[in-house]
Amino acid sequence: MAYLQALVSAGITYDVTKACGTGTVLQCGCDRVFGQNNPDVEWKWGGCSDNLEYGNHFTETFIDDSTGKKTAADLMAVQNYKAGRKVIEKNMTIKCKCHGVSGSCTSKVCWNAMPKLRQVSEFLLKSHIQAYHMTYSKRSLRLRPLQERNRNPSKTDIVYLTPSPDYCEPNKRHGSVGTHGRRCNKTSTGVNGCRLMCCGRGYQTMLRHVTESCHCRFQWCCSVECETCSRVEELHVCN
Repeated sequence: MAYLQALVSAGITYDVTKACGTGTVLQCGCDRVFGQNNPDVEWKWGGCSDNLEYGNHFTETFIDDSTGKKTAADLMAVQNYKAGRKVIEKNMTIKCKCHGVSGSCTSKVCWNAMPKLRQVSEFLLKSHIQAYHMTYSKRSLRLRPLQERNRNPSKTDIVYLTPSPDYCEPNKRHGSVGTHGRRCNKTSTGVNGCRLMCCGRGYQTMLRHVTESCHCRFQWCCSVECETCSRVEELHVCN
């Protein structure tokens, strides 16, 4: 839920900001405030910078203000909404385009641009892995880290109130079948890797013979003839 809240906020901000640049949204346009001096005489500001300020303002009004900001769930949502937008702001880049005859770069114009949405989701996924476990203080009506030794989360940090269910073991209530007996990739460091998928239980390696069609040839006219090949395949299965 925490990750989805941040991603939804970032996605709305991204789409609205892009719509400003294409003229789809009439209330806004390109951002003409570049916010920094250009020390490089080889290029100049121009083009259509992404109007992130308007995108942020629209999204904050659209989803942040929809919460009452009083309950623990409201405060969690607002923090994650802000984190999604801040990730875009933090990773803004400068893009440039050359102009000149026959592909020469006699002049170069640059503008501020958002990262791609896939990059934004990857940045948020890293924040999700390091998310803060929070608790609600009825006295101060605020969220605070569950472990007091932790610092307060920054504007780019994702927070949560309840840990996710354990999907490593079967759980009918949450619709989880567990990962026992699941095939995994021993060389992968992603979610399909044995280290993560098997939840520290280890895995077994098995060999199986596979028979399949190979060296197929088209015969005129009109059929395909194939040979039958056998190979040994290595499988890795979670304990």
